[in-house]
Amino acid sequence: MWEKLDLNVIDQELKWASNIGFSKLRVFLHVAPYIRDSQTFLKNIFAFLVVAKSRGFHVIPVLFDDCWHGQWHDGEQPDPVPGVHNSQWVQCPGKEHIEESILQKYLTEIMTTFKNSDTIVMWDLYN
Repeated sequence: MWEKLDLNVIDQELKWASNIGFSKLRVFLHVAPYIRDSQTFLKNIFAFLVVAKSRGFHVIPVLFDDCWHGQWHDGEQPDPVPGVHNSQWVQCPGKEHIEESILQKYLTEIMTTFKNSDTIVMWDLYN
């Protein structure tokens, strides 16, 4: 999602979610797109937050998780397996060797950039 952000699809899906009563979004981030292009990754998070805020959502980011597949690779991902929940979900950081300094930078940059909801107004600086 973070590499090929489609704000029209996201807006439509958030509209549907809002219409059935959702107000909170748990959003999983992954270090892979951050490693590839941190500026685009952060810009895409900004864009997502703008759309989520416009629909009245509160966003709960998840930076690390250890569920499902421990091995992952950057780039194009396999298609989901029909009927299998989270069939291609990958852990972050998983079993891939990533230097601790990179993980620390990922964590620190996301936490400081998005430390409060007022950060969204900075979106105009990125457009």
